[in-house]
Amino acid sequence: MTTTVEPHEIRAQLQRLRTAEPFASSPQLVSFLDYVVEETLAGRARDLKGYTIAVEALGRPTDFDPQNDPIVRVEARRLRQAIKFYYDGPGRDDPVVIDIPLGGYVPLFQRRDAEGPAGAPEAEGRPRPEEEPAAPQSLAAVQEGVGPPASPSQPATRRLKLFALVGCFAALAAAVTIAAWLGQSGPALTGRAMTGHGADAREVRLPVIRAPTFEAAGASDPPRDMARRLGERLVLALSRFDEVRVFGPAAPPASDPASEYLLRGRLLRRADGTFSLGVALLSPETRAILMSREFPDFQPEEAKAPSVGPHTEAAVLRGIAIDISQAHGVISADQLQRLARDRSDEGACLFAAQTYWRAPTRERHKEARDCLTGALAGVQPASLVQAHLAFLALDEYRLDYNPLPGAALDRALAHARAAVDAAPTSARAQQALMDSLFLRGEIDQALRAGERAITLNPYDMEIVADYGARLIQSGREIRGGRQKLLEAAVAMAVRSPWIDFYLVVSAMLVGDRNAALSHAHAIVSDSDALSLIARILAAKEESDLAKAEALARKLVALDARYRTNPRDLLARRSIAPRILDWLVANLAAVTDRLPS
Repeated sequence: MTTTVEPHEIRAQLQRLRTAEPFASSPQLVSFLDYVVEETLAGRARDLKGYTIAVEALGRPTDFDPQNDPIVRVEARRLRQAIKFYYDGPGRDDPVVIDIPLGGYVPLFQRRDAEGPAGAPEAEGRPRPEEEPAAPQSLAAVQEGVGPPASPSQPATRRLKLFALVGCFAALAAAVTIAAWLGQSGPALTGRAMTGHGADAREVRLPVIRAPTFEAAGASDPPRDMARRLGERLVLALSRFDEVRVFGPAAPPASDPASEYLLRGRLLRRADGTFSLGVALLSPETRAILMSREFPDFQPEEAKAPSVGPHTEAAVLRGIAIDISQAHGVISADQLQRLARDRSDEGACLFAAQTYWRAPTRERHKEARDCLTGALAGVQPASLVQAHLAFLALDEYRLDYNPLPGAALDRALAHARAAVDAAPTSARAQQALMDSLFLRGEIDQALRAGERAITLNPYDMEIVADYGARLIQSGREIRGGRQKLLEAAVAMAVRSPWIDFYLVVSAMLVGDRNAALSHAHAIVSDSDALSLIARILAAKEESDLAKAEALARKLVALDARYRTNPRDLLARRSIAPRILDWLVANLAAVTDRLPS
């Protein structure tokens, strides 16, 4: 059976998508899809980068900076959701499927009756080799680790389900406690009291989100109770993030309302019983719209219709919480702009640390650490200050950034434990503990801390991705770790460079060559070592040695030890020996070709 799809068939299918919902009402999605399809048919798939899509398809100016403007990743996520919605509904019987896999922007074309996308290998289903080949650089040797851990005390995914059950009871108990504290007859949520953690209860300076009761609209029967409950559930989702304070309708009024972000929502019940939802986040002071989302086919939890499609209540609330409060989300971007205008801003330190993680450099590392140990740190929650100091100490160890006297790993663990002591229910503190334990080789304890972090905040995609990367690095659950990375990648408009590295590596380890190359082609950074290594692996896989050597020269220019002693640098990430052997052998196969 052939899987080749002719260009005229692809263009006919493209026209079907253009004229159907949700594409018909979204010119920007149509422009995005048209561009990537036509460029691929023209043989220019390798040129599909964030910059070219932003300028050519989305109308951004030529000075567009993909590192600071997440528009392409945001629209790519919307496009994938729209494609899924179309093929789950009106396009379920169409003869051709157009898809855009995670990790890149290159579309794949497939006949409805075909077994897979054109040219895709049967990677996930291939049997693992019975014997491990002797050569350390053999990918098959590394693929021996794609199954479950050989001897864990308890599988990570099973433990995670147990933690999630405990977390559900904890969240319910917290909601009841808050309601009782307010003296409300129902679950009136106010968000985190002060810092959000009772053990860390001093006055702090964090961004505040005020969420009044959502507006209810409808000609004959406005869904007032439904709108109220919907707003409360969104407040609860947002309040899981440590870096913001959230206040619902029942919270006392602010002394300075203009200093708060304002979250507004409008739930409309139409005459036919269907719903639409609109949500907007307004900036402090000016009340400019920072984010606006419309869901014309919104499906409330209480609706009688079956909850399917991309706009179920659970999916919408999750997406809004991530878009607003994620480390590279709307509030983070706004706070970074404020920080650029006023370096003395009392909320500056945490967002200086976030600036560092977006593009790590030695200079930004020192700036973030100096800020977190300086005068301004006194108005930040101790749990967050200690957690970020732990992260920075870990990069002091991994990258030799701005070393201080003493063992960096010991300091990282001390900071992480201090963060947990200050706020045991802080997801960020548990993440810091996971990372600190992992680099010390205490893998089981590290993964348990990661599971606690995800239970405390399942919406924080940085934590989900971090946990997934640890599963891959340990070699215990490469497939499970990859699933966590993919979950995070599709939800994040902007993500840290290390996520792309582990997406490429995990795809190669499970034998999905097409996915690995797609992930690698989406990477544009020339200043991050892991990004360059991922691109070198992909270029070598494609037998493009000239490109691989050019990238290797950039890598060695960043740190000459990637040529002289790459094992030492990569081993500092506690990568499992068989994966480390494979990485080092493939890197050396390229760097050894460079002139002395």
